[in-house]
This record gives sequence, structure tokens and C-alpha cells, in this order.
Amino acid sequence: MSPTSYRTAPPRVNFNHSKPHTSYCQEVLSEVLSEVFIREFYTYLLKRIDCKSVLFYDTNDYMQTNIKNIIVLLLVFAAAALLFFGSNSFEKIGEVRVDAGPINASHGEMKSSLPETTVQPVEDGQKTAESAEVHFAADLEEGPVGEPSSQQSEAVDHLALGMEFYKKDDLQNALTHLQEVLRIDPDNSAAKGLVSKISREARVEGSFINKEGSHFNVRYEGGESDVVGHLVAIILEEAYQKIGSDLGFYPDHSITTILYSAEQFRDVTRAPSWSGAIYDGKIRIPVGGVRERSDVLEKVIFHEYTHAVVHRMGGGKVPTWLNEGIAQYEEGQLSEREDGFRYLATSLSLVPLSYLEGSFMGLTQEQAVIAYTEGLSAVKYIMDEYGVGMLSRLISSYKDGKGSEAAIKDTFQMTYKEFQESWIRSLKKRYG
Repeated sequence: MSPTSYRTAPPRVNFNHSKPHTSYCQEVLSEVLSEVFIREFYTYLLKRIDCKSVLFYDTNDYMQTNIKNIIVLLLVFAAAALLFFGSNSFEKIGEVRVDAGPINASHGEMKSSLPETTVQPVEDGQKTAESAEVHFAADLEEGPVGEPSSQQSEAVDHLALGMEFYKKDDLQNALTHLQEVLRIDPDNSAAKGLVSKISREARVEGSFINKEGSHFNVRYEGGESDVVGHLVAIILEEAYQKIGSDLGFYPDHSITTILYSAEQFRDVTRAPSWSGAIYDGKIRIPVGGVRERSDVLEKVIFHEYTHAVVHRMGGGKVPTWLNEGIAQYEEGQLSEREDGFRYLATSLSLVPLSYLEGSFMGLTQEQAVIAYTEGLSAVKYIMDEYGVGMLSRLISSYKDGKGSEAAIKDTFQMTYKEFQESWIRSLKKRYG
């Protein structure tokens, strides 16, 4: 059973080419060194040291320079060790996709950029109600230390059944099993979080209309929402055909899509204030005020449906940079993103893709711009150089249980590092 995790969608902002010395890419890289001392020290290093060497620019004293460089090398190695053994700022938290661009209820239009905000990452081991599915999956995979008791095994079984019934929209049976978990283990955070979520959904969605189609079930309030419900159903079918043709994959089970007002969306999902849609096994979109078709509405639906397809193709194990890159690619209109590609091509350094495998939720807006643009650029490179067949093969490799190193090696006959170097060379050749 795969975990579910929050993902942020690409913020549409202008790239600032005039920023002195350190690029946004370097800021993202510094964020990886999440301990306070290391982050502050690394920021200092980025200002003083060229990204490709450890030589100071502003001293003429040869001996003093060498001494400083030795100290710098020791501290950089210490930072790298801390990153390897202790960093959790890019924690992988699974499969729920949270996307920017909420529909503005008062104006009937969708925002296309993130507001100035920072979303805090979920700390390692912190089991919140909003991330219950993530930790549930992690608990199942890790299992208890030592031989589990019969009660522990019973709780795990009930939790698994509760999740299965929840995914099938059988909320009553889901609650029955989750309540059994809490009877055995009253402090079980995953069960408590999911019970809370189910309660919110039942409270908000109890009177919703369910429009069943061959590939999608679309739920929404009646009345004025009938128009947008019909519109979303049409666009979803278009996405089903287009993305299915592109990736060679058509889900064999219908996908539930739920339409909310902005307030209902926040109440049910507890998503960050800047988010405009999520995929957590169901596509959830705030559509308050929308009365007609728009490019932004199409992009949101195509983006979220792509997540649903990639989730099934990759067994919920596809890294974030690849998942978000594919979702952005399927939105279309790549010409709008070329300023971002040019910015990456002229940056002093890029964030290694291996650092962008987990959630983007903890990134600032500027960092998110880089993370999303890198993901899209890398996917565009795959499509341009290898084609959709190889992209589909890469996605499927993750479902087989392979990590990125093995998946990339098997697909492209090169290491993860070599793949990134090849992508960067192509990026700089075309846009640099």
C-alpha cells in the first residue's frame, strides 16, 4: 500500500535575473542543509566561494588563503556528513498532491501564482491528522520493532482495512475499522487523523450530488454548481483521452473528483492557504465562482489527473521532481516556461535532482519556482531526447520497487549523476 503526500504546483512568477552572486538554485541547495548552524554557514560560503571551487575571492595572502580553504573543506565535509546522516528537510512524505492556483470565489477566476508564504514541512515522526495516510503507510512498511503482539497485528489489520474502505468511498466501513484501531491503541495518530478527515468529508459532502461517468465520478453541490460540475466532467474526459494517449495508460477504475467552494476545500483538506487543488486518491478542486471554461481550469484538471495516472503507473513511488515535471508537461503551453529554462541555464549551479525526490511543501516561493522548473526541464529533456516510451518505462520502473539510481540506470543506461549532467548540458546548450 503506497503512502500519500502533499505536492505543490508550479508557481507562475517572473524570474529575476539581476539577483547578485547567489542564485535561487543555491538557496534551495542551502535549504537542504537544514540544521540552523549549517544553513547559516553554508549561506555565507555561497557568498564567499565559487560554487565549483573552495577558493576565496578576496584575499591576496597565499598562506592565509590556504589555511582558510582547509578550514572551509573541513566544514563542508562536516556539512555533507550531517546532510547524509541527519537532514530531513526534503523528507519523502508520499502521494497527496497539493497544487497552487486556487479558484478565486469572489471573481470566478483562478490564481496562477503562489502568494508570498512558506509552508512548514512535516517533521520526521510527527503524525498529524493531515498526514495520516503517509504515516500509516510508513508504519506498515517499517512494522513494529521485535515480534508484534496479537493486538498490534490486529490494529495493523484494521488500519489497512480502514484505508481500503476509505479509498473505495465506503466511509461507514472505514470508520468501523478505524474505531477498532482506536479501541486497541487510543493514541494511534494515523487512525485518529483519518477519522478526523472522514468526519470533515461527511459533514461537507453529505448533501453533494454524485454524477457517475464511465471513467470519473464527479461530486458537487447542486444548484449553481451544476454548470461547473458538467464542465469539469467534460474536461476530465478530455484529459483521460489525451494523457492516456501520451503515456499509454488508462486507469481501469473510475476516479472520484470532488468540487468545493473555497471554504469547503480548506475545511476538508486542511491544505496550505496557497493551494488550489490536491490529489490524495481523489481529485479535490475548489471551484467557487467558476462559471465557464478557462485555460487555467483546464491546466488544473490536466495537472491533477496526470498525478492520478502517474500514481497508478508508478505504484505511488515516483519521486516528486519527476511526478511534478510530468504533470506540468501535460498541462501544455511549454513556451510560457522558457524564461524559467533560461534562468536555470544561466545559474551558477542547480539543485541535484536527488534532493528533489521528497515533498516540496517546505520550500519558499522562490525555492519552489526552481524545484518545479527543474522538474519540468528534466522531463522535457527526457521527452526531447528519448521520447514518451522511455518516460513511461522510467515511471513503471518505480512500481517494480526500484529506486531512482536503478530506475534511471535501467532506463537510460547511465547513472543518476550522469543523467543529471547530460540534462544540464542540454539545458545550457539550448537556453544558455
